[in-house]
Amino acid sequence: MYTIYCTKQIEAFKHLDRCMKQPRFAAFLKERETEERCRGLMLNSFLIKPVQRVCKYPLLLRDLISHTPADHPELASLMSALSSIEDVVEFINERKRLDEASQRVLMIQAELGLPVRQPASMQLALSLSLHS
Repeated sequence: MYTIYCTKQIEAFKHLDRCMKQPRFAAFLKERETEERCRGLMLNSFLIKPVQRVCKYPLLLRDLISHTPADHPELASLMSALSSIEDVVEFINERKRLDEASQRVLMIQAELGLPVRQPASMQLALSLSLHS
């Protein structure tokens, strides 16, 4: 699920931009964003937070490992956690590249006047990412 969230980030921002062109939605959102619980942040800031956060975990774990004594009983667990989160970030980045490539293929198909369909290989790769 997280991979889908990350790969659809650009689409989400474009959709938000379209919605902001509707005066009632823009006014509603502007009013909500002034609430204390939003801490002065706009909706797009909240949309990007999860993506930014997962990318910070490897940095935080590396820093923690660098400050952990070599004989500390949790060092092996920290190193394992770092390896795992690096795998997750790599997986997300790969799926995002795949989704971007798929979007480029769809744009080219549309520009050429061809029926716009995702290639079977893209559909399969995206469905596999859902189950990973």
